[in-house]
Amino acid sequence: LRTLGECVIEVDGLPLGPGADTVFPALVYLTAERGRHLSRVGLADLFWPGATPARGRHSLRQLLYRLRALGVPIEATRERVSLPESAVAPTFAAQPTRDRLREAQAQGTLVIGAFLPGFAPECSPAYADWLDAQRSAVESQVRRALLDAAHEHQLRGEWAEVDALARECLRIDPLNEAATILRAQCAAMLGARAEALEILDRYGAELGAARADLGRPVAALRKRIAEQFPARRYAIPSDRCFVG
Repeated sequence: LRTLGECVIEVDGLPLGPGADTVFPALVYLTAERGRHLSRVGLADLFWPGATPARGRHSLRQLLYRLRALGVPIEATRERVSLPESAVAPTFAAQPTRDRLREAQAQGTLVIGAFLPGFAPECSPAYADWLDAQRSAVESQVRRALLDAAHEHQLRGEWAEVDALARECLRIDPLNEAATILRAQCAAMLGARAEALEILDRYGAELGAARADLGRPVAALRKRIAEQFPARRYAIPSDRCFVG
């Protein structure tokens, strides 16, 4: 799965995107629901809601035939369809956990962004609702993995790594309070008090007065940075690099 910041599913090295009509939405659904035994009737209703039962069954048979021709190891009976858990590569996009995050970082394959950006198929209202729920769940898992990893680096004083992970979190959730606080803390610890205060002020402005009560931890951090961190000679961390 290449579904974070991308919209691609690879089957035996063959990249498939949203242009592959019903095949791509079906692959998205089957990979997300991998390991489950899915009702044929339910699948037909999900992808062809206005079709007669006979037409829906026929369309589903054709779809399964096309998926098998691509190399997708579909398992099917007269009543059920499933994609084995083992058929999906355990990438960070497939399983957004802290361990997968570390593996992707070590391999240099980490790509962060929205889940299936721009993907909005017109299969059925039920599919659209399922996709919205899936997008929300995956992005929530990604945020959790990024923030957990950032806190681990924070405990070791590895502020550059903390900042990088906080930035990735903000790419999928621009108003994430925890990631904003981490970025401001990084800037303050690296001697960039002005940058830290700017990060917090910008967040407060975006949050707006109507939701000011939600930003109390940010306001408390701003006060602490303003009072406890002296202004340094350098405005931003990159200015501190020795060149010459």
